[in-house]
Amino acid sequence: MNSLRTESQIIEGWKGDIELPMVSISCLAYNHERFIEDTIIGFLSQETDFPLEILIHDDASTDSTAEIIRKYERVYPRIIKVIYQKENQWSKNKDAIKKAQYDRIRGKYLAFCEGDDYWTHPMKLQKQVDFLENNPDYAICFHDVSYVDSSSAITGEQKNNRETYTITDLFTKGNFINTPSVLFRNFANYSYIRGATGDYFYNMHNASYGKLGRIAENMAAYRVHEGGMFSNRQNKWTPEQFYDFRIKQIEGIEVIVGFFREAEHVNRKEFRKYRWYLNKQLLFFHLEIKNKRKVRFVALQQLLNLRTYTDLKACLSSLLSVLFPGVYVRYLS
Repeated sequence: MNSLRTESQIIEGWKGDIELPMVSISCLAYNHERFIEDTIIGFLSQETDFPLEILIHDDASTDSTAEIIRKYERVYPRIIKVIYQKENQWSKNKDAIKKAQYDRIRGKYLAFCEGDDYWTHPMKLQKQVDFLENNPDYAICFHDVSYVDSSSAITGEQKNNRETYTITDLFTKGNFINTPSVLFRNFANYSYIRGATGDYFYNMHNASYGKLGRIAENMAAYRVHEGGMFSNRQNKWTPEQFYDFRIKQIEGIEVIVGFFREAEHVNRKEFRKYRWYLNKQLLFFHLEIKNKRKVRFVALQQLLNLRTYTDLKACLSSLLSVLFPGVYVRYLS
């Protein structure tokens, strides 16, 4: 902590109303005692000319995570704001975590970084805010990320190959935006989002408002370790855990489709296109969990859309899913 700037030194560099943050940083922590200090140091090392707030949610950690957070909160009380849960909320109702966290966001922009990941470049936020301020037709800004292990040794890199993407890329490529790299405009109303991989649906939500811009610099680290939900644990899931994961993903897709249907900024043509791509994901997920009745229902929905979206491959995909579900799994994958 001795090498960090004091709270007064950080605030001295801010312009405008220092009580109104330009960026809200959302950090969810649980049993991250080995990593949370790196995470907080990455936040406090950011060199910006705008105010920011660090919103940490500790979900009743059973190790020393909360004590480490408190150590920094005492020194940076105007910047770091923490919720300390007495009972673990994720195991009871993880939507309560979203509501508690997002109800207090005040920034024009929102950044994510979990308590086991960390930022590696002091100008990360400044570069991303400058990009979005200068490009109003973009809704999201992200960058390249290193993969590190539990000892912070680099094991790989996530590096995309273009500077501009659209929501269609999210539909066709999956979630290629790594969580600690993303900054997006705060369009609010995020508490409705469901799904086991919530950041994918946040990105869909925001990408419906504008383009996605990539800064071709590596400015964060995503940690792959035994305690990470989507790193080393998936290959050890039981069939029941995999089923539960897919059910949550299906719920997430159905909810985001509902958002697109009601959103005033999404026209009918765009909605039909978005629904088409998401229905394809629903088909695949239902086939994976062998829910063939639902497969045929979703496939028929797709076929009804063909009057506005006549791609031959997509048409054949739907027909295969209705007539030969087993063949469809191999066809789509």
